[in-house]
Amino acid sequence: MLIKSRWLLLLIILLAFALRVYHLDTQSIWYDEGLSIQLAQQDPAQTIALSATTDHPPLHTLLLGVWMRAAGESDFVVRYLSVVCGVLVVVLTYALGKLYDERAGLVAAGLMAMAPLAVYYSQETRGYMLLTALILIATLAAARLLNGDRRKRVWFAYIASLVLALYTHYFAAFAWAAINVGYIMPDLRGFRKPRRSLLRWIVAQFIILACFLPWVPNALAQAGSNATYFPGRVTWDTVFGDTWRAFSVGEWGDMSLVGWLWLALVVLGVVAGLINYRGRREKTSMFSVIILSCALLIIPLLLMSGLAWLKPKFAPRYLLPSLPAFIALASIGITILIDGTRSRYRRWASIGMALSLALPLASIGSLLRLYGDPSLARPDVRSVVQYIEAAEQPSDAILLIGGHQAPAFNHYYRGAATVIPLPPDLLPAAQSPLDAHVLSQLKAIVQEHPRLWLVQWQSAISDPTNVVADTLVATSKRINVGENFHDMSVLWFDVNGAQIDDAPQYRVNADFFEPIRAIGYNVDSRRIPIDTPLRFGLYLEAEQPINGNYQIFTHLVAADGTLIAQADHIAGADSYPTSLWRPGNLFYNRFEIPVPASTSPGEYQVIIGLYDPRGRLKLTDGRDHIDLFTVTLTP
Repeated sequence: MLIKSRWLLLLIILLAFALRVYHLDTQSIWYDEGLSIQLAQQDPAQTIALSATTDHPPLHTLLLGVWMRAAGESDFVVRYLSVVCGVLVVVLTYALGKLYDERAGLVAAGLMAMAPLAVYYSQETRGYMLLTALILIATLAAARLLNGDRRKRVWFAYIASLVLALYTHYFAAFAWAAINVGYIMPDLRGFRKPRRSLLRWIVAQFIILACFLPWVPNALAQAGSNATYFPGRVTWDTVFGDTWRAFSVGEWGDMSLVGWLWLALVVLGVVAGLINYRGRREKTSMFSVIILSCALLIIPLLLMSGLAWLKPKFAPRYLLPSLPAFIALASIGITILIDGTRSRYRRWASIGMALSLALPLASIGSLLRLYGDPSLARPDVRSVVQYIEAAEQPSDAILLIGGHQAPAFNHYYRGAATVIPLPPDLLPAAQSPLDAHVLSQLKAIVQEHPRLWLVQWQSAISDPTNVVADTLVATSKRINVGENFHDMSVLWFDVNGAQIDDAPQYRVNADFFEPIRAIGYNVDSRRIPIDTPLRFGLYLEAEQPINGNYQIFTHLVAADGTLIAQADHIAGADSYPTSLWRPGNLFYNRFEIPVPASTSPGEYQVIIGLYDPRGRLKLTDGRDHIDLFTVTLTP
């Protein structure tokens, strides 16, 4: 039986490896991966220094740097380190399930080998699979300690793996807390450990904390400044629901009844597993795998829900270290069903076993979509670069909006044009996006380069008011209509002779009661035919933090105040409303008021103001609008 189990485990490992290397370099390197690659390309000291300014500690990028210097920088090579970690996670998941029994270990390894979420992140150049492997090592060491193993190497494995996990990802702290709960929980149920063992455990936690202490200031700085671009609140049900779906069939899979089957097996594994344990008190490993897995599944979910509520940013990959616990508990449930086929409940157990076949089938369906569905592909940076390199000239400039895509772009780009990331941040500029201040920089760029390529990705985050693209469209000649790639777009401009205004044509300087000031405006023409839309732009500046979210109304009115036409617009953008503005932000919103064909020729007034559901926002002089300018409509 042991020999058969080893051969079966080997086949599972080979399956896991095959699924993870299949199409490994088919998709383009994208932002997250490009950032890891750029950091890994630096010398170790620079890697550590730059990592301190990002949202991940440096361990994975340091290892990736060693690997790249030894093996190269092709897409296949830079992702292969994650493949190795992903296969290691399968082996360690087997070890976790085996704490219950051999069959549970094999089932857990098989399910992990095909788990869509695990396969996906085993094909990405990030530290999530390394983190999961390290947390599994810590969990297995904690299980040994819980079962009475006090060897020094076990203590060392526990401490070292958790320290390395914390230096891989900040959310390793969630798993650390969960393991502590799982270790202490038996004491609450009457399974008292010797006082010396508990003291050693406490000392081990202080050693882990002391080892991570040098990095704590960087972690606190990131906690206070790391940008988020999730609107509103991320509630607990979103965290639980998205995680449940991702663990069951992947973030993109069709959960339907499969998700409920996973949940039923997890519950069965917990309840029936603990009942079985009561009759076999000597098998404390059975209890340890259940209690530690429950803690690893529940505690990070609760902590992540609280954090996401305070700081609305969440993705199921943040909880990836909990996936082995989810799978291990379900595997125990399947093992219970296998035993049940030889009991008086064999009919129900057989039905359960038949339904359990849906788990690998659903995983296969999700993996087929992952490999073949273009809509699931990462942003196609590779094709964007190939498109530009086919027609660029050395005097061109390439503007990257948002600028955080630069590491992925530079991974492929070998041309001679000047690459300019806007803004030049390594992380998404969600809390400090481009505003009208960028027009001065854009004006200097068009004076130095006759042609511009504009590459847009996540521009709603980095350039929410679209000031760069709108300005280029209004002042320059489009060389072509542009190209759209997966999640990305490219525009091409002849900017020779383009006149870009980096300040308002006309000053206003009107203050609202909220700390918002209307600085000035631009207008294409004050004399237009009736069948031509009236186009103009308004500059608004934040003087202090703003409490509410406001809309801008723009009205074309007759001399007697009759409303002729209007065009309202959110002040700023949906992704960056006024409540997010920072002091000094200067936003330029363009407007286009369509003039009805029935309008009589003559002079009309353009008035603007701010409002919210409570009504119009007053200016400091008591008015509720600004008389901006007059326009003459001609036949």
